Amino acid sequence: MVSFDNFRTAFLFNLHSPLFADSDNSRPVNAGISAATKELRKKNGYAIFTAAFLESIYEILTEHSELKDEQAQVKESAKKLNSKLAAMQNEMAAVRAFSAHLERLAGNTAASALANCRYRLQTALVDYEAEIRRNQEHFNSLVNPAVRKRALGKVRWEPALKLDNYSLQSLEKKAPDKWVYEQLDEALKREMWQISAITRYRVMSALLEAVGVNIQPITFKLHRRRNNRGVLSGTKS
Repeated sequence: MVSFDNFRTAFLFNLHSPLFADSDNSRPVNAGISAATKELRKKNGYAIFTAAFLESIYEILTEHSELKDEQAQVKESAKKLNSKLAAMQNEMAAVRAFSAHLERLAGNTAASALANCRYRLQTALVDYEAEIRRNQEHFNSLVNPAVRKRALGKVRWEPALKLDNYSLQSLEKKAPDKWVYEQLDEALKREMWQISAITRYRVMSALLEAVGVNIQPITFKLHRRRNNRGVLSGTKS
C-alpha cells in the first residue's frame, strides 16, 4: 500500500490533467480537453478533493487492501479449525450411538445387576457430550462467520477477541472489490451529486489506480435491474 502523500500526489496529478479519463489515446495532446475535465471544470468538481476528504478515501482504500490480505488468513485458519470441529462431530456421533445402545440394554432384565454401573456410565456420557458441545461452540466461534459450517456446531456467543479483522459476510474473491466500490460510490455520490455518474466512476477509477489497484468500477457496477419478466439483467461482475 502506497503512502497517503504518494496517493494524493498521484491522484491529483491525474485528476488535473486536461485529458483526465480520456479513453482515446490516439488523440494528439493539443486536441483539447476530455469530456470529464470539461464537466469537472464547469461544475467545480475539483473543490471537494481537500486533504481531509482524500484522507477519508485513503482509509477506505487501506481497508480494502487489508480485507484482500485477510482473506488468505481467514481461509487457512478456518481449514485448521474446521478439521478439529469435524473430529469433534465424529466424537459426538460415537458418544450418542453408545448412549443409545445403553438405553436399549436397560430393558435387559438378565443384566439387572449391572443397572447401577450402567447408570453411572450413562451419566458420564451425558457430561462428556456436554463437554464436546462446549468445545464445539468455542472453536466454531473462532471461525470467521463468512466461512462457518452450521453442520459442525452452533455459536452461542461471539468472542470478544477475534483471530482476524475480516468483516465481510462473503469470502468470495471479489467481495472486497464489491465492498470498496460501494464505499467509494457512496462517498463520491454524496459529495459530487452535481456530477454525472460516468465522470464519478472515472474519478473512482483514478482513486483506485493511485494506490495500484487495478479495478475498473464501470466493469463491476452491481446495480440490479429487473425486466418486466422479473429476470435479473445488467449484473455483470
